[in-house]
Amino acid sequence: MLKKRLFHKILSLKEEGDSSSFNQAYDKEVAKSDIHIQCMNLYYLCQDCLYTRSIVNQWKLVCCGLASVHHTAAHPEIWDGSFRVVNLHPKHMIAFKDWCKKLKPFMKAADSFNLITQSENSFDVYTLLPPFWQAMSSVQKQAAVDIVKRFDKNV
Repeated sequence: MLKKRLFHKILSLKEEGDSSSFNQAYDKEVAKSDIHIQCMNLYYLCQDCLYTRSIVNQWKLVCCGLASVHHTAAHPEIWDGSFRVVNLHPKHMIAFKDWCKKLKPFMKAADSFNLITQSENSFDVYTLLPPFWQAMSSVQKQAAVDIVKRFDKNV
């Protein structure tokens, strides 16, 4: 598959996790608008259920979701703004190189960790731990280990 793409000069990029905020239009203004409309309608729905002594069922929740779809359909400028922010609006796009420069703080070098060149004996497992663990002080790490040991047999 990669050879076919190379032959046809197709550039393939992999989207890393936590990058949808600057790669996907929905995750900008549209998602915020949808959440706002859904929360507002859910509040009205809960108030209505208090007065009518009914319950919130699946049908009512679907209606809350549809209200956000109707809202964005009635306000296409929300989508327009979202596509501009993530550089996917055809009339307002900047060059890819300029876009990469704009996103430079969010981009990481792929060669920061090379698993192939490391032997099993010199492999540093600590680098695989999440950043929050590495940022913890040794006292905090020891406290976390103590908690795990204390509840080890209580599974």
